[in-house]
Amino acid sequence: MGKQNFLLVIWIFLVLSGHGQKASKNIMLVLGSDKREILQKRIAVAIKLYQSTPIDKIIVSGGCAAHASTICEATEMKALLEENGISGEKIYKEENSKTTAQNYVFSRALADESGQRIIQPGDRLFVVSDHWHAIAVAARFRKYDQVDARFFIEGDLDPPAGAPLDYVGIFNKITDNRAFIVRSTWPTPLGVFYLDKEQHLLFLDRVYQLDGSGHPPKVSSLQDLFVELPPTWEGQIDAVIEDTKGKQLHLIRGLELQSRHLPSQRIAGYRALQQWVQGLPGNVYHVDAGFIAADLLYLFSGDAVYIARKQDDQYHVQKSLLMKEWINAFPYGWANGDISAATYDPDSQQVCLFKNRETLTFHLKNTGHATLAPLKLEWVELTTNN
Repeated sequence: MGKQNFLLVIWIFLVLSGHGQKASKNIMLVLGSDKREILQKRIAVAIKLYQSTPIDKIIVSGGCAAHASTICEATEMKALLEENGISGEKIYKEENSKTTAQNYVFSRALADESGQRIIQPGDRLFVVSDHWHAIAVAARFRKYDQVDARFFIEGDLDPPAGAPLDYVGIFNKITDNRAFIVRSTWPTPLGVFYLDKEQHLLFLDRVYQLDGSGHPPKVSSLQDLFVELPPTWEGQIDAVIEDTKGKQLHLIRGLELQSRHLPSQRIAGYRALQQWVQGLPGNVYHVDAGFIAADLLYLFSGDAVYIARKQDDQYHVQKSLLMKEWINAFPYGWANGDISAATYDPDSQQVCLFKNRETLTFHLKNTGHATLAPLKLEWVELTTNN
């Protein structure tokens, strides 16, 4: 057999055997509850599934203080699973969601320790609960995320009269998945910045502009606001950092930085995040938010804040703190961090952090006192006329 034919045979064998292709996983997604007794029932259902089916990874989904509760759902579920002999290395906590729709939104984006999304196309996903809401969540995953999603329900609930199988319209109400994500977390901006004295709030696929007059906000698409935005960046921006002194706006997607001139919004250049911020630990795979105060950059990732000092055109990390160490009055309902946006006012030295429909405001030099408030913003549809 000639060399070329031999190599062709090997290639065909590898393709047919699936060698080199990423293996699909069996993933369990356990939906939380703000009531401890219901939470325990759902974990019992999860354990029954785990004992009968090979499971590679488990996501426990539920935030802290949902509906004014006193529990952190994901933390309690993880502890219950571990008490029943399941390795904590398999369990990933999603601690942002406060509703069933948010269980879907935040779980689909949850990443593992390598920065990769846990739920990938082709995976088999078991959505676990004692409630029929698992049906709609599984259906949405199956339709929009290319996974083999199943629901696994066991319980003794009596449905109220007229209760729809599609719980709160999770599957059928909004068919555009980006619009569904924005609506389910509304209003939770992914970035907040100022242009021409107008406040801009960035959401997944749209930007709200507020002029401070009390008039309804103007809404535009990302492409309309950000000139020459690459298609791969649309709907993928993780953080926006405004540099008023340097007259630049920095957009971050994953570990890539895009800098833009202000006020023209023209692209100044691209570089790796680690080239802009020296000394970030290797386990930082994403940035949630950030702001610049004088020559210091505050960068937020997960449960930590990294404080870096500017030298020439780079920042060098000076120290890192857990969010709860940095802000003594960190809200219980915000779990350990995972904020969505941050702003800084150099005149008042006020910092404002954003997370899941709320804001936390404090003085940069006095992080022991902070004010938590709901974020209120009128919903305006994004249309081609805006």
